[in-house]
Amino acid sequence: MSFKKMVILSTVLALTMVSPTFVTAAEGESAKFKDVSKDYWGATNIEWASDQGIIYGYPDGTFKPDEPVTQTEFVAMLVRAYVNKDQLPKNEGYWGAPYYQYAFDMGWGGSIINPPGGDYRTGKNYDVIETRGYVAKVITNVSGRNYNFEGSIQYLLDSGLSKGKTAPTVEGYGSRDPLTRAESVTFIKKVKEKLDLLYPSPFYERTYDQATLKLTPFEVFPLEMTVPSSEDRFSKLVLTKPTTGYFKTAEASYKVEGTVSPAIGSSLRIMLEKWDKGFFKPVTTVSAKIQQEKITETLNLPEVGVYRVKVYSDNEHKDGSKIDGGIMLTQFYVEYKAK
Repeated sequence: MSFKKMVILSTVLALTMVSPTFVTAAEGESAKFKDVSKDYWGATNIEWASDQGIIYGYPDGTFKPDEPVTQTEFVAMLVRAYVNKDQLPKNEGYWGAPYYQYAFDMGWGGSIINPPGGDYRTGKNYDVIETRGYVAKVITNVSGRNYNFEGSIQYLLDSGLSKGKTAPTVEGYGSRDPLTRAESVTFIKKVKEKLDLLYPSPFYERTYDQATLKLTPFEVFPLEMTVPSSEDRFSKLVLTKPTTGYFKTAEASYKVEGTVSPAIGSSLRIMLEKWDKGFFKPVTTVSAKIQQEKITETLNLPEVGVYRVKVYSDNEHKDGSKIDGGIMLTQFYVEYKAK
């Protein structure tokens, strides 16, 4: 299934474990669960998640650790384990919408089920049971990678994020099995121990390579280009600089160069964002003129750090009518490290 079919980007949580109508604990409060004994295998992890304000219980004081978790609940738990609520997009409807919006903005869409007729803004059809296979995809995405299900599971095993369910193998991982509430907080705790931040994910799946375990999240990014569709018209860009999805520089500027053919419109729009503790914050947007089917634009990097560069084209239907917002042709990362 393609990325576009799996999610529609408007652009994969203190897990409530239930819909907000069932939550009684105030946000940030810990809870004690009468159905989680001290000798229960996941008791320590559940207590940790409760103390961190990541999970809450039912009104009757239970947690129901062996029941399956929904997709929305897991996404909410993962995001809320790292991000304060006031940093998320405003909630204008479905309680899970801010968490999904953050996930989509980070490019985790390839890991998130988009059911027929599903709408994350209203929650329609999104309260589906989360399987261990999809969780492997989500966790791989937040680690700055994008592999298929088998590759994602192998990544979790090789990086120590999972020991499998019955054996430390892809088969023993239990990809099709539902994820329980207790297993959810166990996964989240392991992710917190390994990752200081949640990271963006490449758009498209790549073949898993164990050697990439030594690379940082941004270093594994390939240079991804949009393939023009047959229905709409937009510029086709071939970059001559950069040639990879991640580039280091000791200069306070970076030149973007490429060939544009065909050119739809007179320029491309280039957006520069800076990575700041789990968020990309806008720096500037420039208009790169297309001259003789080429663009050359120098971007100023105001301070050291990692920057995301997005290149957009005008987008129009075959009849020439414009499509609002254009279409993103490519994105890549530039890390500025001063001499």
